Amino acid sequence: MSEPADPSPDGLAEEAVPDLRAGHRERVRERFNKIGDEALNKLNITSLAMSQLPDVEKAVMNAGDAGGPVAGRLAEGMDWIGGTPNEHQRAFNSIGARMLAPIAKGLLGETGALSKDDMVRYAPMLPNYLDTKQAREEKLAILRNLLSGQRDNIMQNLKAAGRDTSALETSPSLQPPKPSVQALMQDAQRAIRSGADIEKVKQRLLENGVPPEQVATLK
Repeated sequence: MSEPADPSPDGLAEEAVPDLRAGHRERVRERFNKIGDEALNKLNITSLAMSQLPDVEKAVMNAGDAGGPVAGRLAEGMDWIGGTPNEHQRAFNSIGARMLAPIAKGLLGETGALSKDDMVRYAPMLPNYLDTKQAREEKLAILRNLLSGQRDNIMQNLKAAGRDTSALETSPSLQPPKPSVQALMQDAQRAIRSGADIEKVKQRLLENGVPPEQVATLK
């Protein structure tokens, strides 16, 4: 027959001590899983917005100097009295309808359906028919940089949460769309006008696949 357990110093039977660390580990695991799920959701929304960038670029390039603060408002006035929007107006309107929600949710933290006030507040982030050509090009460049940066931040958060991101990093649907040669050249011209080193700008263009004969035209 086994000996009874020694009583505790105060004469009371000892009770099992709960492992507090196990509960802490579980809470940490749940928190990181939540962070990972939220990051994956935001990545999908951001990728949806990024997938629209080629259409934005196409609309900006096709519009050229059309529209602007004066002509754009005149065109809008014609719409109010029963006129038909021109092809550039239709293109920018379509972009706004498709991109406002992903932009607001992917970049600005909005959740749920956007209200009319939300749409009015965020619409100026996108190129539109009332913008000048230069303003449209600048907005496109800013959007491209913001979305690319957001994607990189989300990937870092996923890694920090212990998620394997190797498949995400190579998935074609989640890669930033490459800007066209025309867009790259316009970005380069703006950078040079702002004082950037022209030789460094040219080198960057070559690294992005711009033909040398086009790079050579930069002055």
